[in-house]
Amino acid sequence: LKRALCNDHADVANVLQRLAKLHADHKDFDKSFKCYSEALNICQANHESDHPQIGETLYGIGIVARKRNDYENARDYLQDSLTIYKKQEMARETCLTLIELGNVYRLMKDSDTAIMCYERCLTFLDPEESDGSIFGTLYLSFGHARLSKSQLEEALECYDSGMFASPPSVCETCRSCLANFLFCSL
Repeated sequence: LKRALCNDHADVANVLQRLAKLHADHKDFDKSFKCYSEALNICQANHESDHPQIGETLYGIGIVARKRNDYENARDYLQDSLTIYKKQEMARETCLTLIELGNVYRLMKDSDTAIMCYERCLTFLDPEESDGSIFGTLYLSFGHARLSKSQLEEALECYDSGMFASPPSVCETCRSCLANFLFCSL
């Protein structure tokens, strides 16, 4: 493809992103990181700085960096992706990025910031329009963060909500977190 098109063509970036995902699926994170990095350079050369494809590429690099245990870089890439998704008002992508960002903070032993990311995610989800899998992932991540803080009862409640998540169900612990977050944001 690089021979048929110039090396910085947007289609080359798309192929590199797919290759990066395949390498990540096969646990070859170094090759995945390299492909995502090349794709990012091409995307940045072809698009405005807040283009969704740049956000998607940054998100992918952030995931790969997390899997490589490079938490600081993962955090930075995910933060940059989050900025783009929020600016573009992409609620689902914003939420998924907040979940991943929370997971990175939890792995960095900063459970309080992780929980804040998960709480912010709740503000972007519309129970009527979001699918249950996002809620399930969110509550399971909440549970992991609560467990790392030795909040066993709260963790179990989040895990239960995650296992049986449907968009309208919000566990009492998370409801209270959301209420506190919204109140503090006013």
